[in-house]
Amino acid sequence: MLTLRSNVGASLSSRGLIKFVIGVLVAGGLTHAVTAMSVTAAIEWRYADRIFDIRNWPGSPTDGFRLIGTYLRERLSKLDPPVTMFAGSSVTYGYPWSRSQIFSRRYSEARQTPVVNASVLALDVSGINDWIVCAAVRNKLRVATLIIEVPVINTVAQLAAHHRSSTPAPPMSDCVGIPDPGYAWLAWSRPLGLGWFVFLWDRDATEKPDAVMNLAAVPVGYFTGAADFDAVAPLFDTQIATLIANARTVADRVYLFPSPVFIGGLEQIGEDAASVRAQIARAMTACVQAGGVRCLDASFLGERQDHFTNFTHLNQAGHRALAEWLATQVH
Repeated sequence: MLTLRSNVGASLSSRGLIKFVIGVLVAGGLTHAVTAMSVTAAIEWRYADRIFDIRNWPGSPTDGFRLIGTYLRERLSKLDPPVTMFAGSSVTYGYPWSRSQIFSRRYSEARQTPVVNASVLALDVSGINDWIVCAAVRNKLRVATLIIEVPVINTVAQLAAHHRSSTPAPPMSDCVGIPDPGYAWLAWSRPLGLGWFVFLWDRDATEKPDAVMNLAAVPVGYFTGAADFDAVAPLFDTQIATLIANARTVADRVYLFPSPVFIGGLEQIGEDAASVRAQIARAMTACVQAGGVRCLDASFLGERQDHFTNFTHLNQAGHRALAEWLATQVH
């Protein structure tokens, strides 16, 4: 009798444990599903026209790289054509301004057309090709208009650094790869927990008052001198040509413009203004020689200190001016 009671008690205890484990698993699964749906809804709501800052991704670098493809797939699937896509570095991303204050948003309002801004801070020409344009190629996406910022200063500085260290610049991607996952699968398969909400927190969501730059010296090597630029100019041309060739496969019309730089104040801080002018002019020439795209010269902005917040980033007045000008140039 004692043995029978012991066996019955053990059986009940085992069943209780099994129920508890199942309950925990079900609760965990439901919580994870709710988190995945919340992540998807949050991205759709907060990042309708400008991508999140992928540099804040807490997961693997590979995931961060593929996030742009995920963003483009999701956004373009929900927009009615014709869509204009922006690709660039921090200028086009709109650092440090909120989405409502940047030129891609103002362009959208002026032209009454949907836009997608997939720009990433600190990219060079190679990065725009590998991270943004190749994301569209990889996912077989196409837009009516693609407007690309050529980050001249970033690109030349990277190429010059490789040249000085006698290391070859990494080859640009050929854009071959499998499609990227949607938000739901990404959130479901990446159990980041609160890491998702930290990642999706928009640090530039709040509108800020405008600011005009003060002239101040920049870090040594920020701008590239003539000798270093001459050494890498042919590779600079090649990178722009490769970017254009890939961009033409994902858009009906492609426009390129070199990043505006406040050249008017460079001599006052002891920098080689002539070299920077030559770099921007070289970008325009490389664009024209590549063919098949419209090359836009935004250097007129570079003579207006009141359009900049520092030498390489526009203030709100600069964003308004660039948007208004682009609205007259893009057809």
